[in-house]
Amino acid sequence: NTNSQIDSIIERGWLENINGISVLHISGSFYEMGYQNGFLLRDLIVENLRAFNYYYEHKKGITYNDFLDLWNTQKNYVSKDSINYTLGIADGAGLPFDHIAITWIYEGGVYIYRCSGFSVWDTATHDNELFCARSLDWFLDIQDPISGKYIQENPLLIVANPDNGHAFLYPSFAGQAIEGGINEKGVSVSNMYSTNIDRTIYGKPMNVRLFEALYKASSVDEAI
Repeated sequence: NTNSQIDSIIERGWLENINGISVLHISGSFYEMGYQNGFLLRDLIVENLRAFNYYYEHKKGITYNDFLDLWNTQKNYVSKDSINYTLGIADGAGLPFDHIAITWIYEGGVYIYRCSGFSVWDTATHDNELFCARSLDWFLDIQDPISGKYIQENPLLIVANPDNGHAFLYPSFAGQAIEGGINEKGVSVSNMYSTNIDRTIYGKPMNVRLFEALYKASSVDEAI
């Protein structure tokens, strides 16, 4: 890309602060949205990746190479849109592709969280409004060893308007893959962890499934 092309990509995204929460607006192709994400959040992404990798290795005994091995097993199941989004984030932040790619399978390598969420609407709310809540139960001691910042100090909401697909938004941390969200069609998705033995590492990462559902699904049936 030329400098003018890169400038035109960056101009389609912007970052604002609303009540202490960073809100990232991205639009365009999946690569362009990723590039805006990586460029505008670079410092936070670097901090958070250090925090996650340090935490997993030193407190859970899971190394970067362990995650990379799982990613290399599952990457052939990952959609082109998700790959392009990941590549854009890496290019925008000036980081290696694999450093971002493994965030899609962080939870697949750990499986220890107890996240939850809910949606209420229509007569269940006072003004018939739609409300979504998401409890992202990360441990509170995931800390960047250099800056000393904990990941929960940098909450983030990403609002995406892809050229091909539904507009959607999702809460996250910079550099972390999607955990759930809602799209313009009113479809809300999230992951619910349940311990069981009926699982395999040969398939599409859970976070990629959520990502695809948000920009593809116009109904609950389509999301499922």
